[in-house]
Amino acid sequence: MNVRKRGLALLMCICMIFTLLPFSAFADASSDKSVIYGKYVNGTWTQAANAKDTVTYPTGGGNQLSLTKTAVKKADNTYDITLKVVSTQTETTTKPGSAATVLVMDVSGSMDICATCNNSEQYSDLLGNYWYEHSRDCQTGKTGKVQYSETRLKAAKDAAYDFILSYSGAELDGNTVTGLKENANDGLGRYVSVVSFSTGSSVACQWQDVSTVAGYNAVKAAIDGLKADGGTNLDAGLQTANAQFNNNDVKGITAKNVIALTDGMPTFYVGGDGKNGNHGSYGCPATNNATAKSATALKASASVYTVCFGASKDKCWEKGSGHEWNLLGFETEKHKIAGPTVGDFLRDSIATPADGGKTYAYNAANTTELMDAFKAITSSITEGIKTGTVLDPMGDHITVTSKPENFVETANGYTWELGEPTSEVTQNGKTTYTYELTYTVTFDPNFEGFDEDSYYAANKETTFTPAGSTNSYNFNVPGVKGTAPEYNVTYEYAGTVPTGAPALPGEVSYKAGDPVTVAPAPTLNGYTFSGWSTSDVTVGSDGSFTMPSKKVTLTGSWTLRSDLSYTVHYYWNGTNDKVAEDKVVESQTFNTIVTEKPATVPGYTPVSADSKTITIGTGTNEITFYYYKNVTLTAEDRIVTYNGQEQTVNTGYDVVVKADNGKDFKLSGVDFKGVHASGTGKEVGKYDIDFVGETVGKTDTTAKYIVANTVKGTLTITPIDTVVVTITGNTDTKVYNGAEQSVTGYTVKISDPKYTEADFKFTGDPKASRTDVGTTPMGLNTDQFENNNKNFKNVTFVVEDGSLTITKRPLTIEGQSSEPITYDGQTHSFMKWWPVTPTDNTGLVSGHEVSGINYLLTGKDAGSYTGKFSGDAKIMSGEENVTENYSIEYTLGKMKIVPAERIAVKIIGNHKEVWYNGQEQSVSGFTFDVADNTVTVELKDGHYAIAKGTNVKTYYMGLKSDDFTINHKNYKEVSAEIVDGYLTIKRHYTPNPPITDKITVEITGNSDSVVYDGTEHSVKDYTVKISDSRYTEKDFTFSGKALASGVNAGTYEMGLKADQFKNTNARFTNVEFIIKADGVLTITQRPLTITAGSAEGIAPVTCDKYTVEGLATGDKVDSVKITGIQSEPGESPNVASDAVIKNAKGEDVTANYKITYVDGVLKAIEVLNKEIHFNYVIGYTDGTIRPNNDISRAEVATIFFRLLTDEAREQYTTTAGNFTDVKAGMWCNRAIATLTNMGIIKGYTDGSFQPNKSITRAELATIIARFAKLDVNTKTFSDINGHWAQKNIELAAGNGWINGYEDGTFRPNNNITRAETFAMINRVLDRQTESVSDLLPTSEMNMWSDNLNENAWYYKDVQEATNYHKCDRVGDSVYEKWTEKVPDIDWASYQI
Repeated sequence: MNVRKRGLALLMCICMIFTLLPFSAFADASSDKSVIYGKYVNGTWTQAANAKDTVTYPTGGGNQLSLTKTAVKKADNTYDITLKVVSTQTETTTKPGSAATVLVMDVSGSMDICATCNNSEQYSDLLGNYWYEHSRDCQTGKTGKVQYSETRLKAAKDAAYDFILSYSGAELDGNTVTGLKENANDGLGRYVSVVSFSTGSSVACQWQDVSTVAGYNAVKAAIDGLKADGGTNLDAGLQTANAQFNNNDVKGITAKNVIALTDGMPTFYVGGDGKNGNHGSYGCPATNNATAKSATALKASASVYTVCFGASKDKCWEKGSGHEWNLLGFETEKHKIAGPTVGDFLRDSIATPADGGKTYAYNAANTTELMDAFKAITSSITEGIKTGTVLDPMGDHITVTSKPENFVETANGYTWELGEPTSEVTQNGKTTYTYELTYTVTFDPNFEGFDEDSYYAANKETTFTPAGSTNSYNFNVPGVKGTAPEYNVTYEYAGTVPTGAPALPGEVSYKAGDPVTVAPAPTLNGYTFSGWSTSDVTVGSDGSFTMPSKKVTLTGSWTLRSDLSYTVHYYWNGTNDKVAEDKVVESQTFNTIVTEKPATVPGYTPVSADSKTITIGTGTNEITFYYYKNVTLTAEDRIVTYNGQEQTVNTGYDVVVKADNGKDFKLSGVDFKGVHASGTGKEVGKYDIDFVGETVGKTDTTAKYIVANTVKGTLTITPIDTVVVTITGNTDTKVYNGAEQSVTGYTVKISDPKYTEADFKFTGDPKASRTDVGTTPMGLNTDQFENNNKNFKNVTFVVEDGSLTITKRPLTIEGQSSEPITYDGQTHSFMKWWPVTPTDNTGLVSGHEVSGINYLLTGKDAGSYTGKFSGDAKIMSGEENVTENYSIEYTLGKMKIVPAERIAVKIIGNHKEVWYNGQEQSVSGFTFDVADNTVTVELKDGHYAIAKGTNVKTYYMGLKSDDFTINHKNYKEVSAEIVDGYLTIKRHYTPNPPITDKITVEITGNSDSVVYDGTEHSVKDYTVKISDSRYTEKDFTFSGKALASGVNAGTYEMGLKADQFKNTNARFTNVEFIIKADGVLTITQRPLTITAGSAEGIAPVTCDKYTVEGLATGDKVDSVKITGIQSEPGESPNVASDAVIKNAKGEDVTANYKITYVDGVLKAIEVLNKEIHFNYVIGYTDGTIRPNNDISRAEVATIFFRLLTDEAREQYTTTAGNFTDVKAGMWCNRAIATLTNMGIIKGYTDGSFQPNKSITRAELATIIARFAKLDVNTKTFSDINGHWAQKNIELAAGNGWINGYEDGTFRPNNNITRAETFAMINRVLDRQTESVSDLLPTSEMNMWSDNLNENAWYYKDVQEATNYHKCDRVGDSVYEKWTEKVPDIDWASYQI
């Protein structure tokens, strides 16, 4: 019961909701009155009142196809058109867009060949294993066995991986494959099977949908597992591929493809029994024909693509007419004739024939071409996978304005190739695939006969053709309505529109045929309006017209009035009194600007010389000028007495005016405030009294009068008596410097301060000069002095002469010293000497040479040594002996030979064997063995080396180290080995029986290995192994020297030999001495690192410095070859090599070192700023540039300082100059100091720079060449041979930066003008314009009053140098075109 109630209540609610809905909610798409649907009948679109947007077609087997086309209005004349294709299919039907491809992969043995050279050589062993090795001419440069990663098979697998990735529709993100379907039911139906063939064939992988994860992984794993072996049976591979298409998974798929990859001509084919055992000779007709036949059968159901990998040009062989077979059953080659190439065979007999530009056969010579071939095949296959095609031509007056990329315009209309479905729904055993696309169109109603109430077909006949079908299905086509357009009437002013003109009438829209009335004409004071006119339509006399089917524009223009006048007045300042008649000017145009200058009025000066300007209006137009009355001021005269000082007097003045009758008369009461006259004089005579300051042009306090002229007064100075002038010549003492030195000048003492040095004349030369040691007087006398001041009548001169004394120059000659040397038994000698580095007043003068002396510092044993000089020093300046000008002292070098660390001494007591005689017998004395004969051994007082006895036994001396004094001054320590002496007394009458057993004595010399350190090393002694314990080392003697020693790297042997050992025990009759191993000392090379220096600077940058690590004491690097150079901006290595190392004796010990060279870095910076075209010249304050003036050395230095790059300026900028005439604070100091620091400019030998001196053409060429570091492209001139700047002139000229004259001369010593300098610098910087038009307008550039002639040869170069600008390069030429002026750089901050 409750269920029924609830159901009834729900039904009532639904009914109430429906009663509230508007009726439009139940309308279908056809209720849109702007759209109606119809279809084409016999090529004509027919409206159908009941037509819908969808039409459905049964397609058999319970399947159906629904085609929908809707139009939705977006705006007037704009519609969205939507195409929808809905395919409903049973579950047994193939999914749309499915495709099936078989990969037929060659895995014959030759697929293990190198994929790069395709020419590997096969090797095999006795077990039948074979492999390939790189051929001698392999392009990889490798040798030995071909690795798997280098094989054709690996390359083929990589190409197959790329194919299945693209074919699946997935993508590779890094190393991860994305876009595969997890669910097998969601796959796209992209099926792949893998067939491999060699001698036979097999299915490596059954059909898998590679658009799914499982399918993709299965195919990839199958490809991974392919291995190369056997022959080439392409026939079997093709037959197996054909059989794969009979599988139920792919039977319903129409897009079938085969990709067959092989690296050679088939060598096997399938026999009549279906087995692979039939073997054809390489490329024989039987094999080829069988393979081609199988390909023909396969091509009936699938498209066949072939890829010939590495063998496209290999020749096949076909049997000739006569057959001859060898014992193995193969035809001999002399009966074979050449057949087609492998590539041609695959193209002509296996692949699907090319069709419409589509290619099916590909050749790949290498891995890259193989990948390209597979990409092309993949593209061809995927483009052929289609669901169906919609052809959609547009209707009349319809234009597509927006569309997706897959809606493609063709000659027959737009096409839409259906790809992946928009949606896929499976229900009740059927799957519905929906495809949808929307585009936008515009309807153009501008055609004759258009009717807003009519419908017009949006499209021509629209059809859908399923893939693989010849049937097409029609869509219903919508009809759409259009909206008639409106056209605007607009108004425009023609020509110049005056300020204040009325606003234009507003724009109005009309439909064609509407009546239109033209707006009334506007008015404006001072102007006449032309009226409205148009060429778009004919306007009636009543000012109206009928609107046409287009826009109408009405135009009118304004004309100024030209019937106006203006008046000019001339008045005395401060009054209305006329000084000249008025000027009236007629026929003036309204709003015209007129300018008048003050008229010239005799006897008057305008208050202002400025012009006055007014704008002509429609009322009164007046201009007024005011004038001052001209007067003359006359200064008063004065007389004063001479007092030796400058005297100044101030006077008054008279005011004089010229009357109308032309006569002068004085004015009184006229005051020119602040005006006065002044005269100054010192000497006896007459002087002008003139007005102070700018008097002419001053006005009086009433502002009516102006000073037009002034007249000077006179100052008279009358004469004085008796003066004594004492002259004292300067004296000086200087140290000899090899050059002429001098003292100049004198001091003056005058009895009367009013008399000065300027009052007398000196006719002598106040100078004393000499070069050599001695004194020279100046030679001053009273006859050389004469009074020339008329103000003094009696002048007496008292003279004391000056002189110059040259003293001897101290010179220290220093003998060579040595670092401490470790004693090595050799004599060390040093013979070099040199003058100590000179200072200002000491040392050898540059250019002088010392000879006549010898020096020797020598020593051998440990101790301290002092060098000795011999001979008499002789100092020469060229051919002149200047020894007497020097005071010579000698500094003797020192050398210390320190003792070596230690030495070993072996002290051996003498021994003797004697027969018993009943008397006391003895043996005494000792010997010692030491490597250095400076070491001696002595017995200490009270100690003895003696053994004595009477009875039969052995008596020992009992020697100990304390018994000896060892003299070893050349060694710090000594180690002593004591071998005791002995006396053996033997029984004479009862000898022991002889021992005849063989005794073997093995001698092994001691060995050692050390690193070379420049000192002697040694290894000594040996070890003994004796086969019989009865025999001892005392039973034999050794006559050799068990010592190996050496200094240099190498191997040193003791030279032990068996015959150096002698049996001394007569009882042993069979003793053999064997040298098991000689003693060896090995001295290995010493590791040494030489690092080339690094440097940064102006190109070319070099650095010959280097550092050394690991050098042995006493050795030094004598030379190292440094080959680095950086010739242009950038970096490069500085390379060290070929070092020569010598020891203290001067011997070459390079072979004792294992040298590692480390490169330095050379960096050349860009010096001149060629990128930014800033102003590098400022010009003069009077607005001139003075192009034809000479340019000074300081100005050129300043220009190049400004042109430095920021990097160069930062690295080299300095103010620390050393020129005597360029002081700190001078405007040019920083520029000159910086360019000197860079090595670009130099001064003169007297230490000056002469900044204000004009620079010559040779000097400028040298600066340019030094900046550019040129070394190529030379050009010479007739007048520079032997000139100091010849090379630099030739380099600069050869590069086109500086020119000579027409007569072939260069005139190197001529001064160069400013304009010539600018031109040369612009060429260096590539800053040139081809014509004046490439510059900016003159209103936008800095202009100079003396550079206004555009035809002057230097006009463009001056503008380039003085304007900061941006520009573009003209094509590939050297010329530029200016684009923009940039604010100039203020260079003052750089020059402080």
